[in-house]
Amino acid sequence: MTLPRHTFDLAIIGGIVLSVCAVFWWPSASADGALGDEPEVTAVQPSQIVPIGDAATLGKTTAKIALVEFSDFQCPYCGRFEREALPELISNYVTSGRVLLVFKHFPLVAIHEWAAGAAQAAECARRQNAFWPMHDEMFRHQAELKPEQLAAYATKHGLDVRAFHSCVNGDSVESVRRDRRSADELGVTGTPAFFIGSLEDGRVSIRQRMVGARSAKAFGQVLEQQLHDSAKQ
Repeated sequence: MTLPRHTFDLAIIGGIVLSVCAVFWWPSASADGALGDEPEVTAVQPSQIVPIGDAATLGKTTAKIALVEFSDFQCPYCGRFEREALPELISNYVTSGRVLLVFKHFPLVAIHEWAAGAAQAAECARRQNAFWPMHDEMFRHQAELKPEQLAAYATKHGLDVRAFHSCVNGDSVESVRRDRRSADELGVTGTPAFFIGSLEDGRVSIRQRMVGARSAKAFGQVLEQQLHDSAKQ
């Protein structure tokens, strides 16, 4: 039987989308769905720099090491990392002032319809000093990121809703695009992606790259080594 041309085209498109999803998601978890304990570390060129700029941060700027995360609020493995691994990393490294966490946006707009809007909403919450509450809210409700739902989250966390809407429809778009351009320059193709390096003068000199939603244990191995190396310098 010969398939109609439009059916054949749809099948090709579907295959491409599935392939893209596999590229983005495959490194993120083990076969049983658990977050992987192996670091999946890649060395990078020592000259690579990530400026922090006005990105959302958590921790102390006096930290010697920074963990830069490129993430997508609709990405399922990003959500798993945020809910399952990040709290332990914050407790062990960020709260103590040893590591600065830097969050940057990389919405996968080709496969996640609401990711760009969620990134813009987070950026607008940051401007009202509410990035992390909004961040946590959206990762708890990854299937509920439509504009009206984002507005409800903003109201819930006490944001000025008029200013929030003005921001979402304004220059927050360029802020998210700037993060994407930075990710492109670093060769990021999927989320979550992480860069670990030394922190100095508002910039991160990248030493290593990690791909996928690895476990807190996996990140701990890398961070401890980087902290050890930093202490010797």
